Amino acid sequence: MDTQRFLELLSTAAPSGAEQGMAALLSRLLPEYEVKSDALGSVLVTVKAEGERHLLLEAHMDQVGFVVTQVMPEGFVRLAPVGGIDPRLMPGTRLRFLDGDGTGVVCAVPPHLKQGEKDKVQPVTDCLVDVGPAAAKRIPVGGRAVYAGKPVRFADGTITSPALDNRAGMAVLLETIDRLRKDSGPYAVSALFAVREEVGNAGGAVTGSAALSPDLCVAVDVSFGMQPGVQAHKCGKMGGGPMIGFAPALDTQLCRALVNTAQQEGLPFQREIMAGDTSTDADGILSVGCGVRTALLSVPIRNMHGPLETVCVQDIDSTAALLAAAVRKGALE
Repeated sequence: MDTQRFLELLSTAAPSGAEQGMAALLSRLLPEYEVKSDALGSVLVTVKAEGERHLLLEAHMDQVGFVVTQVMPEGFVRLAPVGGIDPRLMPGTRLRFLDGDGTGVVCAVPPHLKQGEKDKVQPVTDCLVDVGPAAAKRIPVGGRAVYAGKPVRFADGTITSPALDNRAGMAVLLETIDRLRKDSGPYAVSALFAVREEVGNAGGAVTGSAALSPDLCVAVDVSFGMQPGVQAHKCGKMGGGPMIGFAPALDTQLCRALVNTAQQEGLPFQREIMAGDTSTDADGILSVGCGVRTALLSVPIRNMHGPLETVCVQDIDSTAALLAAAVRKGALE
């Protein structure tokens, strides 16, 4: 994996509805390809223009975040969540404000002063963020914020950082594009980096895929990594390779083709079983136009939607290796 490129992805803030900075970064990272943005801000990339069938590779580029609802002259800010924010993780968390270029800390009442309410969880909308009086003058109501924090790499090859959902999926697509430079297989290939997935409407994925009109799609996102306290059958093993989705909403033939490719190439993989929809952009893409046959690959991460998500770099590499192999071999039929 291109580590420097991955760090650039992680350091570029792109909360849902404010992904312009990420779109600019992608244009810079893909100078040899035709790159354009649609009306909503999703980034569309032509990887290969001609081929037997049109294959779309998709990952959303937005992250969970916050919108400013009130600014107090004393130096405190109130927020509302943008996407699935866990209020249990808020107290003491550092936030980065994109409008006004400030940093704040979510106020945490000392346990000595909680008066028997130590276990009470405060809604995000009730939290106060301490930014200081000077910064408060620069932060507008309606401004955006994201979790602050620099990526940290551990000795075992894992990285912890905000926004791994879905920078891990973006990294997979960029690595896949790199691997297809010499041999792109029989398909016409486009890549879509979609906006607004975290607000639940797959808006960027739907409009972007409608503009591209693919025959087939493989969406790449993240899913739950195994850790103590969670149900094992709902999670993937960190370091165990990509989770290949199987669900009524997905195309079973494409999913089986990914399994066959992994087995033929000797690549690690896991199966992820879902009983209905996938809660990813795949759900929106498959109904575009007259229908798009869609598969889903997920990278397992821990601490999803928290200030410090965790991913195994090896899983990003193996997911890209599987996806590139399936494209080169023309296996997605």
